[in-house]
Amino acid sequence: MLKTIIVPFYVCVLIYGIYKLIIGVKMPLAHWITNLLGLTLMNDYAWYPIVLAILYIAFYFIFKYIKNRKICFLLMFLVIFAQGVFFAVTGHFAWWAGEPNWWLQPNGWANAQWWMQQKIMWFFGEWWVNSSIAFFIGMIYANFEEKIVAWFKKCYWLKLAGLLLLWIIFNFVSGMAQWKLGYWSEYSGKGPGVFNKFVCYLSQLPQVTFFVLFVFTAMMKFYSVNPITKFFGNVSYETYMMNLIAIEAFRFLLYKNQNGRWMPFYNAGNYNLAIYAVAVLAGTILLGLMYRFLNNQAKKLIK
Repeated sequence: MLKTIIVPFYVCVLIYGIYKLIIGVKMPLAHWITNLLGLTLMNDYAWYPIVLAILYIAFYFIFKYIKNRKICFLLMFLVIFAQGVFFAVTGHFAWWAGEPNWWLQPNGWANAQWWMQQKIMWFFGEWWVNSSIAFFIGMIYANFEEKIVAWFKKCYWLKLAGLLLLWIIFNFVSGMAQWKLGYWSEYSGKGPGVFNKFVCYLSQLPQVTFFVLFVFTAMMKFYSVNPITKFFGNVSYETYMMNLIAIEAFRFLLYKNQNGRWMPFYNAGNYNLAIYAVAVLAGTILLGLMYRFLNNQAKKLIK
């Protein structure tokens, strides 16, 4: 936990804090403090290590003190499910902190406190919860790997096709739920829309589950290792955590300031989009390698 999650998380906090100071981001002092403490996110993408830490801690205590493995797996599922329920209630911002539908009123956002804004508090956003079920599927697979692999080897192609079909079906169901109801139901004018969010979350549980199962099964036959996949496999966490800086730093290739408003522009042939993609990729890799180096130095200091 300390070496793989906590130290890298706070190294990331410091990097993004310096980056925001350089580009002149304005935040209230209290927001700076909560960001530095990790109570709010200096890096919007850093929800991932927080969720992972919660799941690891739950896993440790449940499997350490409960001997019945069926109960352990059930409790882990309930921990993951509870996170989804918690998001459905909290939504994307502090909807409960003002008059009903305050965010839809003229100047509603302008008059709101910083902690009421979008993506501030933990679990303000469906991306905190909608893929955590993959952690549970991985636990099941790791515990029963031999039996699962042996079962899928029988009539392999038929079962692979069945998984693909089920994923397509649940992907469609999830898409329909998000289209008809939507995670961002706060903007329906009917309050926070807790029910809408909960239904969308429920629709994504089988979607993610069958996608992961399909990938696991497909990789029993189609598994490729090459220098590119090895490299990105080794720096996937680092590049993920640094990606937002690269995305923001090169946005000048996509937007121009026109009368105080940043508007998208496209050069002939849209070649600026290609330059942006290459710049973000290269910048993410360089920042990821720098991040890895700083993490290693921080770990040595702690040691």
